[in-house]
Amino acid sequence: MDIREVHNEAMYKAELGDIQKYMRNLDAAQNLYAEAYELEKSVALSALEKQLGEPTISILLKSAASLAMRCELNRDAEKLIGLALSGEPPRDIAEELRNMLETVNFRRHLDLKGIVLQEDEVQLVIAGRGVGYGYAKSDDVLNRVETFQKMAVRTIERKAGRVFRKAGSIPGELKNACQPYISAPNAASMAFRMKFGSLASTTLAGFSRFEEVIEDINDNIELIGKGDLAAVRRNIVDDSYFSNFIGLTKQLAPDGENVNLFGITSITQGKERMVQLTSHKSEISSIIKHAEIIA
Repeated sequence: MDIREVHNEAMYKAELGDIQKYMRNLDAAQNLYAEAYELEKSVALSALEKQLGEPTISILLKSAASLAMRCELNRDAEKLIGLALSGEPPRDIAEELRNMLETVNFRRHLDLKGIVLQEDEVQLVIAGRGVGYGYAKSDDVLNRVETFQKMAVRTIERKAGRVFRKAGSIPGELKNACQPYISAPNAASMAFRMKFGSLASTTLAGFSRFEEVIEDINDNIELIGKGDLAAVRRNIVDDSYFSNFIGLTKQLAPDGENVNLFGITSITQGKERMVQLTSHKSEISSIIKHAEIIA
C-alpha cells in the first residue's frame, strides 16, 4: 500500500463529500464520506502496524476518527482516538484528540438509548470534565436546567405576542402552557427529558405546538454559536426579548472547565434534531461586542 497515495485519495473523496453536502445532496455526501473513511482507516492502521512513528501515526488516526464522526460511526471514532492516545502523540495533537473524544462522548449522551422522545418533549444534555457517572456539581447542572426553562417560558410569551415582562409572575392564561415537567437524569450522563404543560388546551396567537417553541430556541442558539447576531435580531425584533435571550444563552454556555457542552435533542415532524452549544461564555461575549462595534 502506498500510504501517501491512499491518504490523498481519501482526502479527495472527503472534499467531494463536502461539496455534495453544501449542495444538499446528503445521501451522496454520506456515501463519499464512508468511502473516504474506509480508505483513511486502512492507511492509519497500516501506519500503526508498520510503526511509522510520530506524528504520522496520530495524525492519520485522528483523520480517520474525524471521518468516522462524519459518518456517525461514533464507536469507531472512539476506538481510533483511543489507539492514537495510547501511543505518544505530540502534545497539541493529543489535546485535539481529547477534544474529539469529548465530542464523541457528547454524541453518545445525546443518543436516546432506547428512550423515545415525544414531539412535545426535549432532552437536555450537560457534559464535560465536571460531569461524572451520574454525578455533577449541582450548580453546573441545575442552574442550566432552570435557565432553559426560563428561556422556553420567555419564548412562549414572545411568540404569544405578550409585552416583555420585566417582573412578576407568568400571566394566568399562560400558566398551563408554561408549567415545566422534568425527568430524572439518565444513567452515566446528565441528560434530562423536559416537557411543558400542553398547549393543546391553550389558544395562543402565533403558534399552537411546543415543538415550535423548541425550534425557535434551537434556531437562535445555533445562530449565536455561528456569531450571526444579525439573524437572531431578525428573529427576535423586540429589544428586551433579544437581550434576554442573549443573556440566557450565555448562562447555558459552557464554562470551559467543568462543562464543555450543552446539548438539546428534539423531535419535529418525526425527525430528530440535535443542537450543540459549545461556545464558551467568553466567546459569546466577544461575539456580542463584535456585533456592537459593527452596528
